[in-house]
Amino acid sequence: MSTSSKEPKTKAQRVMDAVEILRNIKGVGITEDTVGYADVKAKLDEWIQTGDAWSGKVDFPRYGRYAELILPWRADRKCTCVLRATPELKRQWQHDK
Repeated sequence: MSTSSKEPKTKAQRVMDAVEILRNIKGVGITEDTVGYADVKAKLDEWIQTGDAWSGKVDFPRYGRYAELILPWRADRKCTCVLRATPELKRQWQHDK
C-alpha cells in the first residue's frame, strides 16, 4: 500500500506504533510502575486519540535517563523514542572510571 506524503496515520497505525514503543521501553528494563513509563503511556494514549503530532522529552528519574519522543501525524513518518542518559548519570560514569 502506497501512502501519500500528506496522508495522516490511521488510528490503527498509531496503536501499533505505540505498542512497539512501550514494548521497547520495557525491553530495556524499565518497568510499568515508574513515572516516566506512565508519562510516555499517557502521551501515547493522547496521540492515539487525537492524531496530533507531538515531540518532547519525558524524564525517567529512577533510571537517570530521559526519552526523546517524536510522534508524527503523517503516515510516512516513523515514530521514535530514544532513551538517553541524563547529564548527572554521565558525570557519575566519568567519576567512576
